[in-house]
Amino acid sequence: MDSLFIVKNNAISLKMVVARKEKRLPTIVWATCFFNDTTVASGDSRGIISFWNFHNGALLASLETHQSDILCLVLCDDRIHAAGVDPRIISVRRISGNDFRIVQKRNGPVRDVRAMACFDDKIYAAGEDHAIYVAKDGCQVLLSQWNKLLTFGGNFVMSRGHCFVDLWTNGVDEQSSNKGSFIVKKQPVYLARIYCPEKKPLVAR
Repeated sequence: MDSLFIVKNNAISLKMVVARKEKRLPTIVWATCFFNDTTVASGDSRGIISFWNFHNGALLASLETHQSDILCLVLCDDRIHAAGVDPRIISVRRISGNDFRIVQKRNGPVRDVRAMACFDDKIYAAGEDHAIYVAKDGCQVLLSQWNKLLTFGGNFVMSRGHCFVDLWTNGVDEQSSNKGSFIVKKQPVYLARIYCPEKKPLVAR
């Protein structure tokens, strides 16, 4: 619960114990991430990122980055990125030796961040917001779990994509009298695709 374990040849070779914030309240390590070929980072229930030498178990540095539990860590662009119950995405970089510092803070997610991944030098974060956020210079919604089909004006249908909307006319159908099935009298007609300015991700509000 309050430790990291290095397992080698099916046996525990090292145990690294995380300090407690309160004597009777164990610290829970929620996430780990390798920083380089000698260092592993851990994120815990104190809101602290700890950096360890996984060859000898030595604690190299600890940095308080969040006000609550850190649930996920990811390495991207030589930085450790952390988020969790405190949903801010905090980036930590090694300055020199064992000197690690916060170099960037991003706001975007509102509720718990439960998972993060790195691709193409961008951070992807998801959790209780029911949305995927993408962060590089800022932090924007990439994909939201909203209904993508909207009907408006009676005669038109709009479907929402990543950074655009497609506009269609409604089709026309009538019910067959003998089997209760529907017959399409007029097919929907595709009218236009409208992009967001600069093709930025489309956010529904």
